[in-house]
Amino acid sequence: MAEDISKSIIAGLIIVSLVAIIMIPMIAKTKKESFDLVDKEICKKSVEMQALTKNTLTIEGTHLIDKFGNQVELKCPTQYLKIDQKEDEIVKRKIADSMYHCWDQFGKGKYSALFDTADNSFCVVCSRLEFTKKKEVKDFTDFLMNNNPIGSEKNYFEILSGIKMLDREVVEVYKNSNLEDSDTLNLENPLAVMFVMDKNAYPDAVRGVEAGKLESSVVGVGGGALVGVGAAVTGLALCGTGIGCIAGAGLVTAGVGGVIGYFIGSDTSEETDSRIVLWDYDKITDPDEGLECTYLEGQSKPLEVIA
Repeated sequence: MAEDISKSIIAGLIIVSLVAIIMIPMIAKTKKESFDLVDKEICKKSVEMQALTKNTLTIEGTHLIDKFGNQVELKCPTQYLKIDQKEDEIVKRKIADSMYHCWDQFGKGKYSALFDTADNSFCVVCSRLEFTKKKEVKDFTDFLMNNNPIGSEKNYFEILSGIKMLDREVVEVYKNSNLEDSDTLNLENPLAVMFVMDKNAYPDAVRGVEAGKLESSVVGVGGGALVGVGAAVTGLALCGTGIGCIAGAGLVTAGVGGVIGYFIGSDTSEETDSRIVLWDYDKITDPDEGLECTYLEGQSKPLEVIA
């Protein structure tokens, strides 16, 4: 009898141990995701409160300061993520979600008074994505146009570009553009997901495209930070705001077929251009292959200047 009880106790302990082995990593993952969401909300609120003061930020040393010289902390820690999946759709969604959260945290391009862009461009590193089992993904813009963030009625492309389009228009524009043929992201190196804000160099121009009209391709368009790379920009110009034509999506290329970056944004302000940019993380501060801007990264909670 005692022997049977002992065996039952041992069997029970083994089962409890096995459950613990399975559940602890799941609990840890859920806890980390919860902390990440909290960090994103704290960042979003920090940015919103600063933008509402209309006291634009500039830099002093490695710190952000307002126009009165006061040091300001934007509590936006950079997310350092390792993506171990190899399935195309999962990897694309991981990237798209990082872009969506970055865009949302910084007001979806509507806070023109956040940074002083008169003589500077600002690149905020929201995420660093490292891919362990995937070297590239194809048709990324197509994915953005045909998939929604969880809980959203709009697709990623509509949210990030600020432009509402009918499905048939999306397909027509994408297929007639130069973007479809080379719409591939290189994932061999870690990817930086950045919010980029710079001065609108063409505040009164619609670049020959009427408000609401769709243009099939953009060549050589890319103001502010993108100008510094000395590379061609090819993609979709989608002018829905009547302000400018930076809105839309595009690939930044150097040489023949050499894609070095991806951008998508919404031209919602007469003073500034805002977009989400994907770039090789290891090259963002490279004088030849990086963007021409002040880089901000939240290696600790507040953003600091890294270059």
